[in-house]
Amino acid sequence: MRRGLATLSLDERDQPATAAGIIRRSREADEAVFAALAKLPPAEYHRAREAAAKKPSIRASTLDAEVSHRRPESPDASASGSMVEFDDREPWTEPVDGTDKTREDLQRVINDARDLAKMRMEANKDAP
Repeated sequence: MRRGLATLSLDERDQPATAAGIIRRSREADEAVFAALAKLPPAEYHRAREAAAKKPSIRASTLDAEVSHRRPESPDASASGSMVEFDDREPWTEPVDGTDKTREDLQRVINDARDLAKMRMEANKDAP
């Protein structure tokens, strides 16, 4: 062995692995784990975090910090589910009177409820 060449182990191509190469691959592996965990919903993450912390020999608190940096920003951390994005809408070309629309919707609900009550009364009329 020559002096000055630190051969730590052989990599998958049977070439001497340098410390920089091992660190780079270790960082890449850690990053892959952090990114995968960040995609999990909170409940699944908490089930997987202890096992994940043991694999790369990282404290659970460090793992939590790394994963939280990679999670998408949430407008409300207490909200559940996922964020819904809406397309930009073009404004209506004519003014809309909301009170008329509300009256129409309310009248439709009342009529539907009345029709449903009539159908139930008709169905129960012949019952013993």
